Amino acid sequence: MPEPKPGPNWLARLYFAAAERLYADFAWAYDLASWIVSLGHWPAWRRQALEFARGPRILELGFGTGRLLLEMRRRGLNPIGVEPSASMQRIARRRLARAGLVVPRVRAVAQRLPFAAGSFQTIISTFPTGYIIDPAALCEIARLLAAPDPATGMGGRLVVAGLEVEPRHWLLRGILGLLFGRGPAEPLARWKQAAAAAGLGVVEVERPGHWVSVPLMVVYHES
Repeated sequence: MPEPKPGPNWLARLYFAAAERLYADFAWAYDLASWIVSLGHWPAWRRQALEFARGPRILELGFGTGRLLLEMRRRGLNPIGVEPSASMQRIARRRLARAGLVVPRVRAVAQRLPFAAGSFQTIISTFPTGYIIDPAALCEIARLLAAPDPATGMGGRLVVAGLEVEPRHWLLRGILGLLFGRGPAEPLARWKQAAAAAGLGVVEVERPGHWVSVPLMVVYHES
């Protein structure tokens, strides 16, 4: 009998399902909900991803309410956004219009992205929903990242913020242990294995915090 494939337990699946509902049905509450659960740190955690962004072609997967797209344009970057939620698309469009900015946006899912191979130097995903653990999405990401330059060895990169939140307090550790079974290390290890299967190597960048830390995952084509 084949060994069952590892996967998130039922509470983790419930979490991903709730996140999907927030995106689809309660998009209007997303910014408030994220601010509350992070005690106001969510925007700073999200902006950390930009420290590793390299242009000129940057793709944001699951841009949500468009705040990071807005931030990138204000920094002089030229992002393209992908978001499957029609509600989030409307919110982002209005936010960008109020700021007098235009950012190309596409309604699509991460498993089927309408771009040519090697199109992007950077792909950003912050606090992603369940698509980030889908092997089909990881293969699409690997396809879209620019291949390594033979002269420098540098290629495109995926930057993920919020794939895990490391608790510093015992109560938070207990909650995440309940959610993920053995704590955050187990789903992270599974994700790294899935990334490796798609030809991607993962470098974890620590970000210290008082109560929690939100490490960044910088993902490259394996050489």
